[in-house]
Amino acid sequence: MTIADIKQNFTSNENIINIPIDQIKIRFRLRKPNQSKIEEIAQSIKILGLLNPITIDNEYYLIAGQHRINAMRLLGYTTVPAIVKDYSKLHAQLGEVDENIKRNDITSHIAIAEHMVKREEILERMGLRMNSGFNSNKTLITTEELAQEFNVSKRQYRLKKQPIKIVQDVRDQLRETKWSTVLMDMVKLSQRSPDEQRKISELLITGKCSTFKRAFVEGNIQVMRRTKDYKIDFDMKERWGTPH
Repeated sequence: MTIADIKQNFTSNENIINIPIDQIKIRFRLRKPNQSKIEEIAQSIKILGLLNPITIDNEYYLIAGQHRINAMRLLGYTTVPAIVKDYSKLHAQLGEVDENIKRNDITSHIAIAEHMVKREEILERMGLRMNSGFNSNKTLITTEELAQEFNVSKRQYRLKKQPIKIVQDVRDQLRETKWSTVLMDMVKLSQRSPDEQRKISELLITGKCSTFKRAFVEGNIQVMRRTKDYKIDFDMKERWGTPH
């Protein structure tokens, strides 16, 4: 079973109706709206109209289309065409994650990893994700099937999730920076201790190091010096004489 199969099971009884924008409710979103993207969509709507309705659940909570709503509001619209789906909160969250990770142009590998892990957590809570280890239930979604949806191998899929192991405060610092756009740098960072991650991030954010490689080496050295008890194991006077 794929995500598309799951969605197919919930596409019946959907209607497209005009909803007052002010009545649409937004739960906590995984991504903040991008102003330049809103303006770009607004220009498209001006010329072509809204080609794809937003999607809401039957309680008027937004599932997909936050940029479209903001674009319509920017153009002065008070209503927006919406597909109404009878989703539970979990289905709404799954729809939001899928919208973000597959349609929007996410370049931050921290954000990508967060979305991928969130997606798996939702599938597990829905009872649709196969747990690791032996499982004879062939109707559950496997890691291989998830990887296929992203057109990557299982190894690449797991690698893309690796940045989730970066501690939360460092993820918050680096998520929207250029440093997060290089997957292997974020993988290397995730493999260090929390103290090392914080020091490397600090060196990057403050500009003390201009490259990730330099910050990685310098951060590791500084943490090692702070945690190791360096001692001279010889008599300096005997070896070199009285200093002048």
